Amino acid sequence: MSRVLLILPLVAVLLASCRDGKPDGVLSAEDMEDLLVDYHLAEAMAEQQAGDREENTYLMVEAVLRKHDVTHQELDSSLVYWCRNSEKFKDIYLNVYQRLDAMAQDQGVEHQEKNMYSDLKTEGDTANVWTLRPYAVVLPNELDNIYSFTLDADTTYHPGDNLMWAFESMFLSSYGADEAYALMQVTYDNDSISGVSQCFRGNGPHELRFVCPEKYSTHRIKNISGNIYLPVSKDGFACLALSNFVMVRYHRLAGPVTTDDSADLSDSVLVAKPSGKLSDDSASVRLAPHQIRGDNAKRRTIEIVREKPIRVIRRRR
Repeated sequence: MSRVLLILPLVAVLLASCRDGKPDGVLSAEDMEDLLVDYHLAEAMAEQQAGDREENTYLMVEAVLRKHDVTHQELDSSLVYWCRNSEKFKDIYLNVYQRLDAMAQDQGVEHQEKNMYSDLKTEGDTANVWTLRPYAVVLPNELDNIYSFTLDADTTYHPGDNLMWAFESMFLSSYGADEAYALMQVTYDNDSISGVSQCFRGNGPHELRFVCPEKYSTHRIKNISGNIYLPVSKDGFACLALSNFVMVRYHRLAGPVTTDDSADLSDSVLVAKPSGKLSDDSASVRLAPHQIRGDNAKRRTIEIVREKPIRVIRRRR
């Protein structure tokens, strides 16, 4: 009987731990969600302040931790735990995204201001053809550090179509690393593949622009694929929340487009002059999405660091 009385408390403790599902010192899903909302608000405030951005971010994050009575060690342990439970952590970040979105709307920020292409329809000369989830979370482990997608083309695509992939990023890092890599590839009906890639940094909107090379201008697109890769570092922790995915497809008017195939495709989208009129050499191309914004539209840009070209080493004969 005494043994039974000794075992019962132990069983109760084990059952409680199984129901809770997390070790001591780890924030609950609700507390983690509240902290992440304040964390990203603090980052946004730090970017708007004058002075050193890193110092401002550090002070703001310290204020968030004091508000929630959480130490750096508790935050790191909680991030590690929830990243191992990736599906639950994605749900947490979805709630964070929805709460931040609701706050933005309460402050009078219109949806089109946050994503200038979201109101485009799925058909027409310029269309938003993104049909997948508008958000994703990339985590710092070998299984979840790549987000991938594939969009199959339909009969609304025309030969020579140009594309632009747009999204917004929110980095959460323990060591200041806010760098990731994006790749977009286009497969044509003859199974040829062309694409564009770039490194992006920081929180905010990003764009990858793809102009159809002239040699593929008579071919239809079979599918569009891409991925976002977050490097995994042993020196610290970083995760990446992605939202507001948009894939803009716009048709090209009849006429040849002089595109240098050897050039960086990400720089090959034509831009309007300050007057708002297109240059003479772009008269055969329909307006790109960023030109549709108008002269008075708010333009948000970020620092883009491009990958170095692959160096070809020739062997001596």
